[in-house]
Parts: sequence; C-alpha cells; structure tokens
Amino acid sequence: MTKISKQTKLKAILEYHQGEFSKNQISRKYGINQTRFNLMCVAYEYFGPDFLLNPPKITSTFRIKIASWAIQNNASYSAVAAKFGYINVRQIQQWKEIYRTEGPNGLCLIQNRIMDNLLQYKTYSNETRRHIAGKIPTTCRLEKTTKYLL
Repeated sequence: MTKISKQTKLKAILEYHQGEFSKNQISRKYGINQTRFNLMCVAYEYFGPDFLLNPPKITSTFRIKIASWAIQNNASYSAVAAKFGYINVRQIQQWKEIYRTEGPNGLCLIQNRIMDNLLQYKTYSNETRRHIAGKIPTTCRLEKTTKYLL
C-alpha cells in the first residue's frame, strides 16, 4: 500500500467538489481506497481541510467519546467522520469492540500499556516515573500503573 500525501488527498477532494468526476473515478485516479475517500469527503464537508491538516489528537478520552457515541447511536463510519472528523475505520472498529467488551477502561488501557512499558525501565528515576505516570488521565489511572512508583 502506497502512502498518499495529505496534499494529494486534499487535491483529490477538491477535484471531486468541482463536480466533473465521481468519487469512484477520483479515488481510482489518485489510488485512494474508495471507502476511505468517501469518508474523507464527508469529513471535509463538516471540517474542511482541517481534518487532514490538523487531525484530532488521539487520547483515551477521544477514543471513549468516539466508541461510546458510535455504539449509542448505532452510527455508520460516515456519521463518525461527520461528527468527529476521524476516518480510520479499522481503529473505530477496534475501539468499539474494546468498549463493548471492556468498557471505557479498556480504551484507557491502550494508553496505560504504553505507559507501563515506559515505567518498567529501571533506568528512570522515581521523579521521571512520577512525571510519566502523571501524564495518564485521572479517569484512566489503574492500580497497575502506580505500582512502579512505590
């Protein structure tokens, strides 16, 4: 799979909005997956080029917000793109599954697993470990992460 630049994606969206070609024609021309291009067009309609140039920061709060809203509203990926400006279908799918099986803390664990890996290194001073642990959102702190601070 070839990485397509943000500028190329934006060019494709703008070309589509000129109205001369269909989404399928444009997506083929630029080598963009058709589903992804459809979602890009939806996100562009609501967020403009910001969804590409300044994408949302992926935090545990953001994951929870998307997953819970998508599940509660039985929302399509297009609806998620329109509401949040986020178009990564695979991630949304995974977040919804984690939310269904583990609840909101399951989505917090994604962040905590990364932090756990960092905190396990003994070369960090206690002060550094406290600083790293402080980066975990309060709603997502679990006993597991604090054990490295003792």
